[in-house]
Amino acid sequence: MTDKLFYPFLILLLCTTVLFSCKKENMNDATTTAVRISVVNEKGEVQPDCIVKLFDEASFLKFKEDVKTETPYKSTTDKSGIAYFAIDNAAWFSTSSTRELSFVVIETQTASQVSWSSAGGTVMRGKDTAFKIVVKNGQTIPDESTKSLIIEDGVVKGISDENVSKVIFPNNVKAISEFAFRDSKIVEVVLNEGIERIGRFAFMDSKIQKINFPSTLVSIEESAFQDCINLSEVDLSRTKIETIGVSAFIDCGISTLSLPEGLKEIQDQAFYGNKSLKEVKLPLGIQVVENSAFCSSSIVKVELPNSVTRLGYRAFADCADLKDFIVYDATVDGNGETIVEIGCFENCTSLKEIKIPDSIKKLEGHTFIGCKSLERIILSKNLIEVGNYGIRTNYPVKSIEFTGKECPKFLTNQVLPFIVDIDYIVVPKGCKENYVKGIPESYKEKIKEKE
Repeated sequence: MTDKLFYPFLILLLCTTVLFSCKKENMNDATTTAVRISVVNEKGEVQPDCIVKLFDEASFLKFKEDVKTETPYKSTTDKSGIAYFAIDNAAWFSTSSTRELSFVVIETQTASQVSWSSAGGTVMRGKDTAFKIVVKNGQTIPDESTKSLIIEDGVVKGISDENVSKVIFPNNVKAISEFAFRDSKIVEVVLNEGIERIGRFAFMDSKIQKINFPSTLVSIEESAFQDCINLSEVDLSRTKIETIGVSAFIDCGISTLSLPEGLKEIQDQAFYGNKSLKEVKLPLGIQVVENSAFCSSSIVKVELPNSVTRLGYRAFADCADLKDFIVYDATVDGNGETIVEIGCFENCTSLKEIKIPDSIKKLEGHTFIGCKSLERIILSKNLIEVGNYGIRTNYPVKSIEFTGKECPKFLTNQVLPFIVDIDYIVVPKGCKENYVKGIPESYKEKIKEKE
């Protein structure tokens, strides 16, 4: 081989050797070994907020003899039912490249009887490993945090230690009584699968920041979380709740809200004054949004089904940031009295366009007063009656669109905007004569059929 060929070959060989050595050295430098534990019940449903405990070979033998045996190594499952462990290689693999590790979820049936589920096996240093634990009774984990709970006949009455910041409910709890944690220092709460009711004023004025809402939960009662300004996320999507109680989350710090599909009613002032809440999607089954339910909140976007039957007095009033009010498709049966009550959207100053759900038959009045940016109003095709100031904003409006074949009944002569404040009144094609008969004489030149 000539020198011209040999030296480039030698350089290439040396570079390859260096790169391989670096790669191998980096692999050996890993300081932790990752283990992922998924927790599900017998139906395969993921179990969030479960405490998973890690035991080595010796401590697991002790645990099987005495379930009170503790371990400092714990992790809590996330929303996907996954708990993560980063095992320190220097501490756990100093004498061997493999360990036999066990991961345990403890389930308490009664105060005196404990059951547990586990999974585990060989874990190799530097190799990611995954195990699955199948629990028989859903997510129910006893912990030191349960000791301070005062429980009588399955109802949590309060706490014995005022300095406790986290509580974890055992699975025999069915309800939280009124005032149970009012003004408490509780920061985090892990509710059990099996709980059904959160009572009046239960967490009012507490320091709570984090709480899960299990699939068995049926009721959140009046002012349960009133003035919980540190509570930022409320995920009710897994619950069986059909009604959210009066002032349940009034003046909270909620920024993320997920509602259950079975929700039918949101009662008075339920989310009043939530200044961090930006988006709300009301589920398909919602029927009633009561008085001031979202009044004075900072919502920017609202989605609700076309089938809603009642929007209460000032339900969305004083939502100055509201820009998008979106109605999505749903079956409209047209039965019963369906109504938008007085001042529903009053002073929604950023709203530029709105469509009233087709289920609505009556606008009581003062619906859009103070909506200074509102340019286009699209009314329900089933609208039959409009009250005083029902379609007036007190500011200029480009168009009001009626979608029903017949003109609704105007209860006063002050239903529409001032004539100088409106450009067009749009009606369905072929229906102009019906509206000429129903709309006050001075507005008739403004009427035009939809193209």
